[in-house]
Amino acid sequence: MATDRPLTAKGLATRARIVAAAADLVFHRGAAQVALADVQAAADVSGSQLYHYFTDRDDLLRAVAVHRAAELVANQGPVDTLPALRAWVEANIALIAADNAAGGCRLGSLVPQLAETDPQTRATLSTAFHDWIAHLAAGLTTMTATGVLPPTADPHRLATLLVAALEGGILLAQAQRDITPMRTALEAALDHIASLATSP
Repeated sequence: MATDRPLTAKGLATRARIVAAAADLVFHRGAAQVALADVQAAADVSGSQLYHYFTDRDDLLRAVAVHRAAELVANQGPVDTLPALRAWVEANIALIAADNAAGGCRLGSLVPQLAETDPQTRATLSTAFHDWIAHLAAGLTTMTATGVLPPTADPHRLATLLVAALEGGILLAQAQRDITPMRTALEAALDHIASLATSP
């Protein structure tokens, strides 16, 4: 049974290692193909250690969703100029291209696997996407304030367009094992934003 007591630094490190191992297995195999025994072996922990930190497999998968959400937030760079937005596009393309689109989006791929079976995990994933869109919208709002984009531009709408283009592009790239659809979708979204610009 998972402990409710505060974890020591060593305990936090062990828990983080278990979650990271589970996240890697889920990304490469899919959640349905990952058993707790697989996680034990990958993280080099015993069954008793695993259950010390997690009540059951669902509890561990929730932690994987939280881990991927935190990872996404930590990796967000500035997006408050058009060059910065282009750099964001290229960084995301490079990340997916590194695996030849295998596995898809580390966060987005969890939605069809976990969101329909666990409301708590769905809420975690929903919040992560909300925060991602909000980060992009904040950068686009700055562009509006600095005159790069006109006052009529809708930052939240444009941010949603970017994330939708990214996730849809990744899905097509994953199916085709070709990064081209992802690049096409993101560049089309970026071209639309650039077409609104009043200054470079």
